[in-house]
Amino acid sequence: MKKKILIPLAILAVFSMHSCIKENEYHRSLIYYPYAGRALVYADQPTDSIYFASTESWLLLSSQTWCTIPSGRQSLDNPYANTLVDAVVTLSFEPNTTGAWRSVDVTVRADEYSVASRYYQSPFHELIRPGVSNDEQGFPSEINLLTDSAHVLTDSLHFVTHANWTLSAKDGTWLTPESTSGEQGDNKVMISLTPNTSTTDRTDTLLLMSSGVTTPIAIRQLGKVLQQ
Repeated sequence: MKKKILIPLAILAVFSMHSCIKENEYHRSLIYYPYAGRALVYADQPTDSIYFASTESWLLLSSQTWCTIPSGRQSLDNPYANTLVDAVVTLSFEPNTTGAWRSVDVTVRADEYSVASRYYQSPFHELIRPGVSNDEQGFPSEINLLTDSAHVLTDSLHFVTHANWTLSAKDGTWLTPESTSGEQGDNKVMISLTPNTSTTDRTDTLLLMSSGVTTPIAIRQLGKVLQQ
């Protein structure tokens, strides 16, 4: 009778020990940046990053060829059991010359604990003036129109580029940018306008270019208002 009782107790002890080991194991993967699992990249922006942590050995994957992961940073063997190990990896982006939005998923594949973030690449440069209208997700969707009265003589652009840039007017008969080229970074450019003596509105387009990307910026000058 004692033997019959001891055998089940021994089996129960082994089962309990196995269960405790499973409960004490710690497995996790998470992404700190991009926040909320998404990021905006501008058309001429060459790099961004992904900041993540995992308790597992991991493999970093890009879903598109225009977003690449540097050699030597595509994987890591995590030697620390049950320990979150942080990693920051720089991602490289080709300029977006398609004229349309595009996206790429970057996945941290860590066994069954994989996580991913999506990067949205804009078709145009970062514009501060004129501003942009955002879509429902909060991403820039349309460049705002600059509008001036017939008698206004100056306006301005404010933009950020990630490479040296050029600026030109399609027509150029009534507006002239005071700077037609510059270095990467935060830039402000004044625009000279001639008064519109006609009662008809007129529109011209400035072309901002860098890294093969062209952003059209439309400027409308209202027609002259006749005195009654």
